[in-house]
Amino acid sequence: MMRRGLIFLALWSIPLLEAAAQGLGNENNRRYAFGQHLGNDFTTELEYFKDEAYLMVARIDTGVGSNRRTWIGLSVLDISLDKISERRLDHPVNFFSINTSHGNHTSRVSDGYLVLTSVYDSTSLLSGYLFKLNEQLDTIWTRLYSDGQASFTAQELLPMSDGFSLVGTTFSTPSKGMVYRLDNAGNEQWSATVGSPEYSYSIHGGVRTSDDGMVLVGNRRSSNNVKRAIAIRLSSTGEVIWEQPYTAFSHGDVFQSIIALSSGGFVMVGASDTIPGWVDRLKQYVVRINEAGDTLWTKLIDEPASNNRCLWDLIELPDGNLIAVGMIDLETSFSWKGSVTKLSSDGEVLWHNWYQYTDSTASASNGWLMEVMLDRDPNYILCAGTLYPVPFSDPVDFDVDSWLIRLDMDGCLVPGCNLVTGINTQYVGMGEALRLQPSYALHDTAHRLAKPDEPLRPTPTYYP
Repeated sequence: MMRRGLIFLALWSIPLLEAAAQGLGNENNRRYAFGQHLGNDFTTELEYFKDEAYLMVARIDTGVGSNRRTWIGLSVLDISLDKISERRLDHPVNFFSINTSHGNHTSRVSDGYLVLTSVYDSTSLLSGYLFKLNEQLDTIWTRLYSDGQASFTAQELLPMSDGFSLVGTTFSTPSKGMVYRLDNAGNEQWSATVGSPEYSYSIHGGVRTSDDGMVLVGNRRSSNNVKRAIAIRLSSTGEVIWEQPYTAFSHGDVFQSIIALSSGGFVMVGASDTIPGWVDRLKQYVVRINEAGDTLWTKLIDEPASNNRCLWDLIELPDGNLIAVGMIDLETSFSWKGSVTKLSSDGEVLWHNWYQYTDSTASASNGWLMEVMLDRDPNYILCAGTLYPVPFSDPVDFDVDSWLIRLDMDGCLVPGCNLVTGINTQYVGMGEALRLQPSYALHDTAHRLAKPDEPLRPTPTYYP
């Protein structure tokens, strides 16, 4: 009897159906360019827009050298993921977002949206910058957050009971975590730096706690350059309740995102370095902790043929399972693929897939996924990220574009792809684009419909 597996779609020969600005590719595997520019689009955020649409937020780079400009692009997508409108958010001062987990953070509020980024202010220091938009995406007000002494990168905007907490990193000496507590109009109520003086900190994300405090995540570095992933719990007034380091291989770890679970406690995702050097053999890193910061379980996900991998974002599904998104670097350096992993609440890997994108104008592409959300149809998820063409100069109209995929709960771009029967009717005309891979978590035997001389990928290793 043929055993079940999971499908990975390379999409080698999907026809070009729409203009680039609307979104190219398969209906569930799209790339987007903002307007008609030849710049770079780095998608960083997804949000629901009104009743039957989505809002995609991207950092847009145009020009080079002294002519380089970076700004925010807002794209409204309909329920079919077609782009129906776009809007540029600009500022007299040049935008420049250097955030590594969520370059911008968008929150839907009762009368519009809040969009967070980082900008250079008039003193050339990086500062947090917040837009308030109405339902039509018109700018109502803006706010700048800076102490005027050191650069500050704004990483995440956390909804609180009576406003918001803006969290990030202030690049003082040494660098520290930074929290601005805001009212609903974006006015600062108080601010606090977070971290011990013997470490340098980098804060990448956070989550609100049930007592209206928060848990911040990122990493800290000691004077002898030892890096540890960290979680720091704060009270509703900014006092540190506990700070806990986490490590898997003692060479270097980082958390990029954290969520609070409906059953209590938290789950954090990021990367762990297996050998000294920080970027040599990164594994995807998942840790679940309780309310006191104690580790309940740890999961490290590795593919032997890949060099670097990281998880950037995660969500909890209605059934309590988890979806985490990120990237892996397959086989050769800088061969990035978007990865999506489904885990149980106990840390069991249910499936682990990688995805890439091609169309008639892009013979190949690299990419990663940095954002995940539940689709309006709760049987699906949306994952957003960034695509790089291979090679970078071919074609000229595909510099760096936004990337969006829609998956069912089995990780399929087309529903039912994990079932071996019925393949020929579901994928007529796709030829070598179809690959059938095993469910690594179940250690099933591999099956593949692809190039005859193409070897099967080795089975990933799971830790602990």
